[in-house]
Amino acid sequence: MPLQLSKQAIIDLRIALQKSYGEVFGSSLSDQEINEIGSLLLNTLAENLKIKI
Repeated sequence: MPLQLSKQAIIDLRIALQKSYGEVFGSSLSDQEINEIGSLLLNTLAENLKIKI
């Protein structure tokens, strides 16, 4: 089952993306696309932590 971010996490990530890449970037993505970006970031972080351990 794919990772599903909470609604608040999606909102927070959308805001962070808009601050980093511009208003149009964040608002043009669907919640599902934001969820996929967040899942990718979390999986990458988890793999990096595994490597360090």
